Amino acid sequence: MLGKDSGQRDFFDMGVEDLVPENHILMQIERAIDFSFVQDAIKHVYSTGMGRPSYPPLVLFKMLLLEYFYNLSDVRVSQECRYNLLFRRFIGLAVRDKVPDDTTLVYFRKRLGQQQFELLFDKVVQQAKDRGLIGNDLKIIDGTVIEANICVFNGINILRQAREHIIRTIEKRNDTQSGLREKYLDKERIYSRPVSEQLKEEKEKTKQFIEEVKGRHGKPVEEKVNMLEDILGTEEGKLPAIKSFVDTDARAGHSSKKKGFVGYKATVSFDDDSQLITSCHVLSGNENEGKHEHFKELVERDEAKGIKHQAVAGDGAYDSLANRQASHQMGMKAYFPSKRPNRQLNEFIYDREKETLTCKAGSDAISRTQQGDGYLYIFSVEDCSNCNQKDNCPGKKNMDRARVFVSKDILEKLKDETEEKQSALLKRKRIEKKFGEGKKWHGLARARYWGKCKVGIQVLLTFTVINLKRIAKLAEESGRLEQLPAENC
Repeated sequence: MLGKDSGQRDFFDMGVEDLVPENHILMQIERAIDFSFVQDAIKHVYSTGMGRPSYPPLVLFKMLLLEYFYNLSDVRVSQECRYNLLFRRFIGLAVRDKVPDDTTLVYFRKRLGQQQFELLFDKVVQQAKDRGLIGNDLKIIDGTVIEANICVFNGINILRQAREHIIRTIEKRNDTQSGLREKYLDKERIYSRPVSEQLKEEKEKTKQFIEEVKGRHGKPVEEKVNMLEDILGTEEGKLPAIKSFVDTDARAGHSSKKKGFVGYKATVSFDDDSQLITSCHVLSGNENEGKHEHFKELVERDEAKGIKHQAVAGDGAYDSLANRQASHQMGMKAYFPSKRPNRQLNEFIYDREKETLTCKAGSDAISRTQQGDGYLYIFSVEDCSNCNQKDNCPGKKNMDRARVFVSKDILEKLKDETEEKQSALLKRKRIEKKFGEGKKWHGLARARYWGKCKVGIQVLLTFTVINLKRIAKLAEESGRLEQLPAENC
């Protein structure tokens, strides 16, 4: 049942106010944000009349904010709230009030799930928008790597880990083992590169294990057995997609051409004016954050909140025709550096209004023909034969005249060739500061939990904390944030 804060304080609270510094960042956040939205936003996940009253959701939510603010564990934040007067003041507990334990925080996260934490994140962003903090000039989109909280095994060890995980699941269900542990459990790990004979032997052992347990121990075991079959079915010379049976959602990816990782990616939308994260999303490590569906999802999340910008900037991963077209349809310039610059077109001048192409010698193309996803511009034989730059013309290439293909992607790029583009691409790097802040101070470099949904909760809480810090700073510096009535937040 939903619990409520009584608002009553005993006499031991008298004088405590003097011990808490009012200029502390937590007190600045308390003054800048109206947290009354928490109770109403998540009350539907609680029973209205059954069970004992819960701890007030606001108290639990603020404890999680403290946990991510100071990069603490559930156990540690509960301990801190018992004797830290600043923490007690922030979460709203009197001196004699009982502090929720770490198990309560675990159940609270599970009860809310990723969807409710996203709602709370959006409520904070909405307050910043309602108070005029979020601008409309430039949106920046980018992603950062989150290492999975697992050990990455070689081919033999992941098969052994999988068998061990399945056997433990069978034991928890109190099913008969039939000697599975003694027959198939290998506790030792192979740390050197396994030879082909070892791997072949391990695969045969795993196939026998699958035959013995498949279809006999219920759905939870069956799902894990199916994953184990997928690992066995991986083609020779290729690595399995599943890197751990502890966190089966973690995937291998690359943070650069030479550096790989196993885990997840957090992609965010960032308002350059306020330096606030307006939307965020979690992908598996092997997914391309610049893919159109991921780009569109982030932009549409902002649009649903009424957050619109005149331009969007991203790195080369977002350089695609689909992303540019989507940006233009939403009324935004698309500032993405080219992954493959068209050097041939650099030697020609394209007039966007007249749709004509002119070479540097001053000759215009005499025809324009649609081909595939673009247009082929053809120049005059007479102009090209008399041109004093014909030997160095990139469009001629041993032909009697120059021919230049201009794709639809290039035509879309040309719409964004404005004076503001270079400035926007420089501003784009500001988002790295936010990623660095999250990783250095708030534990974003490594996943706290196993599974994509739980990592999604970590990302939402991390960026909620970062946004709260930024809003409080803006409030203290400029005085632009005056508390609005609760009904307007």
